[in-house]
Amino acid sequence: MKIFSQKNGKIEKIIREILVFFAIFDCAVSQKKIVKLLGFKKLKLKNDEFRRDKNHEFLAQKNASKNIFNETLKCEKISEKLFARGKFWGKFLRFAPFVRGVAVANSVALQTARKNSDIDFLIICKNNRVFCARFFATLFLQIFGIRRRGEKISQKICLSFFIAEKKINFEKIKLSRDIYLAFWCANLRPIFGREIFERFKIENEKWVRNEAKIEIIFETKNLKSSRNFVQKIFEFFCFGFFLEKILQRILFPRMRRKKAKLDDARGAILQKNILKFHDRDRRFEFQKKFAEILEN
Repeated sequence: MKIFSQKNGKIEKIIREILVFFAIFDCAVSQKKIVKLLGFKKLKLKNDEFRRDKNHEFLAQKNASKNIFNETLKCEKISEKLFARGKFWGKFLRFAPFVRGVAVANSVALQTARKNSDIDFLIICKNNRVFCARFFATLFLQIFGIRRRGEKISQKICLSFFIAEKKINFEKIKLSRDIYLAFWCANLRPIFGREIFERFKIENEKWVRNEAKIEIIFETKNLKSSRNFVQKIFEFFCFGFFLEKILQRILFPRMRRKKAKLDDARGAILQKNILKFHDRDRRFEFQKKFAEILEN
């Protein structure tokens, strides 16, 4: 671990880009998070370099609004509450057949959630069993009424991203310039799946570092493994190979029809080992806004 020196202009530039990224969501950034993202041990800054809150815990751009620190504290509080809810329900998916890991993603993981936000899950599945894993995860959350559907969004769990173990290198799905996906990966908050998220870090850390000059900051040492006796029993009796083929045959045509109706279908990926459902891909919007704020 390194200690940041104010003399290092390159690091100063990276810190500004971190602040600009979170400014997209009208949030400041805690100094603790900046230190983690940089992979540093300590952060020393000039008093007049960035805007600080009165307790010197958060940083923002010099031209940030006066209310940004209060808004950030609200977002962090909401995000932690939603993460606790997601963690409570997500841990039951350890027993779902063919699920190998679950993480909370998007606004809750970035700690930029608002009161009407949902809880986005990234679900990593056994290879060639993505449709089976989606079926059982959806069934479980639907039974308990906590899955996002239609206009019921607030505090609901959104199952919008399923990906197989062999596809966890996200460099293959990133845009040519993809600042959002880099921060998205760096700030994931895994619920379980120690082995698969250790691999996730290894496979994505290089391109994330090249894209945004930051580190992947989630920890894996205290995560539980996904494999357990109950899950193995379920997998043995559910005839995964045949069920996967049946679900693909039924659901693929329906998914393709729905994708064809979208105004912007770039946010949807329909493959045997990747299912990503978003009505629009906001990465283009975020990239444009990032560039605009950075220029000001």
